[in-house]
This record gives sequence, C-alpha cells and structure tokens, in this order.
Amino acid sequence: MLTINNLRSQGSDRLGLAMVVASLAAIALIVATLLWHEKETQETQIRTQGISLTRLLSGMPYAQLVPTTDQHSLLSTIFHSQNDPNLAYVAIVGAENMPVAVTSTPGVTVPSMDWPETPVGWLSDRAVTTSNGKDVIEFYNPLYVDGSIVAYLRLGYFLPGMAISLKQLPFFATLALIIFLLTPLFYLLVRKEVRPLKEANARISTAIESEQFGRVEMDISNELGSFIDRFNALVDFASQRIEHLEGEKERLTTSRNLITYSKTRIENVLEAIPEAVLILDQSGNVSFANYRFSSLMGVSLDEVMGSVPADWCENSELLEIISNCSGRAATSYLSQTVRLDIGSNKKRKSTVKAYPLFSPTDSTETLGTLIVFRDVSKETAMQRQQGEFVAHVAHELKTPLNTLSLCSEVLLDDDGDDPQGQIEAANTIRDEVERLAGLIDNLLSITKIELGEISIKRQRLRLHDFLEDAFQVASRSDKASDLTFELDLRPDICSIMADKELLRIAINNLLTNAVKYSKPGGVISMSCVETEQTVRIAVRDEGIGIEENEQDKIFQRFYRTEDAEVRKRVGHGLGLSLALDIVQLHNGTLNVTSKPNEGSEFVIEIWKEVGLLKQAI
Repeated sequence: MLTINNLRSQGSDRLGLAMVVASLAAIALIVATLLWHEKETQETQIRTQGISLTRLLSGMPYAQLVPTTDQHSLLSTIFHSQNDPNLAYVAIVGAENMPVAVTSTPGVTVPSMDWPETPVGWLSDRAVTTSNGKDVIEFYNPLYVDGSIVAYLRLGYFLPGMAISLKQLPFFATLALIIFLLTPLFYLLVRKEVRPLKEANARISTAIESEQFGRVEMDISNELGSFIDRFNALVDFASQRIEHLEGEKERLTTSRNLITYSKTRIENVLEAIPEAVLILDQSGNVSFANYRFSSLMGVSLDEVMGSVPADWCENSELLEIISNCSGRAATSYLSQTVRLDIGSNKKRKSTVKAYPLFSPTDSTETLGTLIVFRDVSKETAMQRQQGEFVAHVAHELKTPLNTLSLCSEVLLDDDGDDPQGQIEAANTIRDEVERLAGLIDNLLSITKIELGEISIKRQRLRLHDFLEDAFQVASRSDKASDLTFELDLRPDICSIMADKELLRIAINNLLTNAVKYSKPGGVISMSCVETEQTVRIAVRDEGIGIEENEQDKIFQRFYRTEDAEVRKRVGHGLGLSLALDIVQLHNGTLNVTSKPNEGSEFVIEIWKEVGLLKQAI
C-alpha cells in the first residue's frame, strides 16, 4: 500500500512537471502572440504603403510611367528605391491583359488579370497567387488618357508570415530564459503555500482511515489556519449532532420495539378471540384482519391487508355497513348489530357489530373502526330446534290427550250396557297413558343429558345376562306375538364398564323400534361380537326399512318420515335420538344399515376397558 510520504512525493513530482509544462505553454503562447501581432502590424503597414504608392503612381502622367526606348523605366526606379523585401512587383497592363511595363522580384511572374467590364472604383485590392505559389496582396487602379482607361496599374506585395527571423531570436531566447528562471521561484512559493494544506489533508485522511473522526490540530496563522479553525468548529458541531442523533436513534429503537411488542400482543389477542375481527383505518383501508375473518370470508389475508373492502367483499349488505363505518365522526357514531348471511361457500348466520376506535389524546376523534363478526349459526339452529322441539312436544302431548278425552267421554256416556266398549276404552286409556309416560321419561332423560345433569355411573356389567334379560322383555310384549326372536350370544362374552340403567334405555329403544316397524311373521335378532378393544351389539329386523337419504335424519329429535307405512305406527321420534345420546355418553357409536322393504340393522359399538385406556392415553 502507498504511504503518506509516497503520496506526497508523487504529488510534488506532478506539481513540478505541471509547472514545467505550464512554462512551456506560456512561452509558446507569448511567442505566438508576438508573431501574430508582428504579422498584423506588417499587413497594416503593407496596406498603408501599397495604397499610398498606388495613388502616387496613378496620379502621374501615363507617358512618364510608360517609357520610350531611349528612356529609363520610371517603374524600375521606384521599385528599387523602395528597398522593401515584401514588394513583389510593379506592372502596367494594357488592353487584352498585355503587359506594358513590368518590374518584379526575380522569380516572380505577374499573374494574369481579367479586366472588369465596368470599373467599380478608383482603387481596389485583391489576394492572388504567383506562379511560384506565393500569396500576394495586389493593389490596382485604372490609368486614364483623355478620360479613357488605357491600362491598369498593378502593385503586388508578399503577405508576411509568422516565422521567427534571426533578428528576433535573441529576444525570444531572453524571454524564454526569464520564464524558465521564474518557474523554480514560483514552484518554491507554491510548495511553501501548499505544504500546510497537504499536511492538513494527510491528517484528515488519517482520521478518516482510522475511523476516528476528530479535530485537526495545526499551528498555522495564515488563511489556511482560519480554514482549519472553521473545520474544527464544524467537526465539533458534527460530533455533537452525531451524539444527539445516536441518542435519538436509541430512543426511537426502544420506542419501535415497544410499539412492535404492543402491536404483536394486540394482534395475538385479536387472533385468540373466537370471533372474526376486521380493523379499518381512517381512510377505510384494512389495517388488520385475523385468520378467522379470512376463513369466514374465504379470502387470503394478503388480499385483505391494505386494500379497500370493495376489492375482496362481494356481499353488498356487508359493504354498505363497512362504508357507513368508514370516515364517520366519533360524535355521530352509532354502533349497531346486524345479522347477515355471509361466508365463502356455505353461508353462515353472523352478527356484525362496529365499534369506533377513539384517539387516546382526543376523545372526539376516531382513528379507525373495529368490526366484529360473530358466528351465530349454531345459536340460530338451536333456537330453531328449540322452537321445533316445543312444537313437537305440544303435538305429541296433544294427540294422546285428545284420545284420552274421547275415551273418557265414551265411558261417561256409556250407561253400562256395552262392557266390551268399556274394556276397549280402558285399554286405550292405559296405552295412551303409557305412551305419555314414555314420552315424558324420554323428554326428561334428553333434557338432563343436554343440561349435563346425568353423570355416568359406570359399573361392571355382565353383558351376556344384561342383553339376554333386555331381549326377553322385548319378546314378551303384546305387539311381538306374531314375530320370531333370535338371540346370538356367546356364554363367555366379556364384561364392560357401563351405566346399566342408561344402556338398558338405549337397548330397549332399539328393540322397541324393531318390534314396531317389523312386518307380521318377521324375525328380530340380536347379537354381540367381541373385538380386541370393543364390543359390537347389533339389533336387526326384517321390517319396512329406511330410505338411504333419511338414515342420517332418523337420529334427530321428533323426526319421522312421511312414508305411509311409518305413519301407521304410533311414535314420537325421540327413541333413536335418546339412544344415540346415551351411547355417546359412553364414548361409543351408533350406526344404521338399512334397505327399504328388507329391514334395518342398528349397531352399538362400546369400548372395553383396554380400549378406554388406550383411548385415554
């Protein structure tokens, strides 16, 4: 790497070389200027002399200018008396460009001349070239005899050049010597003035290279010293500003980190809440949206962030609500809850509520709008189900009550003459009372399950005895007299941990349905298959069957198909729903397989103790 001394040496060499070149250039410029000035001066003298001599000769009689054979030529006398090296020739040219009298410098031929048809002036000049290639300025004037032009007087001078003559050589040599002698003097003076500047430059460069920006201490009293003082003052000011800016930078960095941390916490909170959230700034653009909002609307967060709602929202009602919230003054803000059907694919019931975001410094100014979307589809469905539930209960209670009312009227109006009618009415009353009792028991059980008031009282249940007892009870019912019952149970079937009373209700409901919807002479069978982790209890009938599109609906409360064969059977549509709830309380499953007019098979699958343990793990 180059050192500071090497840089200084190279700088001095360049300065000396530059001064030598400048000296030579100055000498060349001065010589060229002097030669040009001398050339211009000679041309001026030639023109003055040429015009004067032309006028003098033109004023003399033509006969004197044109000598006879015994006379001496006046032109020759005048030419030689001038003793002017620039004078090229003196000639009188007659008609048809024929020379009448000519005197010239040896080797110079007077160039030919075309006479002007009409003289344009008494005295004129022009530039011509002689036969030997020299440039000449020629003065010419017509000569008159008795008022007529008989010839032209032509006077030619060589144009001066810029060559240095021997007489001028000492002068130019002396001039060049003086300039060359002054050059070292100027070089020393410049070195003296530049040396402090180089030293200052070297110190500044050292400070920059060492990355220690500081003052430059130099003992200088001239203008450079004043510059160094001002430079040091600038360094002090810059240092103070740098310290101040570094402090501001640290403060801003801390503030930015705090803001980022606060923003992250707020965003995490907004992401954690179960509702979809959208935040608009004062201009109506989206500044934040959580993932639940993205899922609700079916759009990506990249499409939503920083854009106007019209770019991604296709719901006109929602767009109107958002537009009404954007740019609204805090004093005129009216928060309201609106129910809308929104969503990307499957429309869901949602409530939309907007809240103004007030400025922490000015309670009358809003910084944006918080819009909360709450999915109320389940609540709406539950409300609808509750309404349907009440309607179904009222209907199911009304039908047996009407039957009881009719039977009681029959008994009241009967005078005792028809004992058989009294027995049928009493039996009908007993059946309807049992139906009402079953409906009320099922309703109470379902209500307790929904309210969480039923707790599973698990106990070891001998499955073989339990299923055999339930099956025997169902086979002894009055409606099962024309049906065939088949029970397939292995004697060594395992025991399970279950709530005996609740599971009995589920099994009885399946067997009761099988008896109810079987055809006369049909077969009802129950089997139990043990697997490694579960037991599968199956109840099968050969009844009217269930359509495939209704197999998922039969577990809904109060659901009954519109099929005429089903409507002939008395029922309230709660048995399968209650059976499903009980099985699910045991962490089991209840499935159905059915074909119309071929029968149905309901399968309960419950975990054994080993399966429950693995499931828990």
